[in-house]
Amino acid sequence: MPRTIRPSTRFCLVALVAGAMLSANSGSAQERVAPAKPARDKPTSQQAAAGPTATADTIMGLSTPSAEPAAARAQSAAPKPATPSKIEPLPAFPRHPGLYHRGTTEFFLDCPEALSDGQFAALTGIKAKASRELADADKKIAAGERELYKLTAAGSPDAATVAAKIGEVERARAQRRMRFIRRVGEAATVLTDEQRAAMINGPAPAAPGGKAPGAKGTPQAEGADGE
Repeated sequence: MPRTIRPSTRFCLVALVAGAMLSANSGSAQERVAPAKPARDKPTSQQAAAGPTATADTIMGLSTPSAEPAAARAQSAAPKPATPSKIEPLPAFPRHPGLYHRGTTEFFLDCPEALSDGQFAALTGIKAKASRELADADKKIAAGERELYKLTAAGSPDAATVAAKIGEVERARAQRRMRFIRRVGEAATVLTDEQRAAMINGPAPAAPGGKAPGAKGTPQAEGADGE
């Protein structure tokens, strides 16, 4: 025989079911309106290079990171190439080309225009100084040549040592010539513009290898003309 449910019991069951449904709907609504948690950004390569001690200011570039990247440290520690030294320009005389060649033997002491006492003294001093410098350079070159002779006289000459000595001797020879040319330019600055023009318009000096006074066997001619 089927069991009948009392009205009061049926009402209780309906109330329980309705309460459970309301509770489930309320939980779903809360899940729908709950704000999503912001996702954490992954650290960038720059932040990772800054190390674990980096602060917000460091990441934003407001301060220097305490841990410098290894690549930057290696780059800063690398030796910088040496900058070439600048060569001091020579005195220029655009209106008198060839003036340097006119002063290679007498340093313009043979100027057709009369020299003042001050000019004569200045040119004489420059010429004497150039002669001393050439003599000192000749001694240095001769000493280098003697050392080179000893190096090449060995049974097994060392190529690197010989090459270094040759470079040393040739540098001394080049410095000797350049120093002499500078002295000639210095002497040319002592002259007036009219005296420079007189030197240019006078008899042409002998070419290298000629028999002009002092052109053969003298340090002046060798330094200027390259014999």
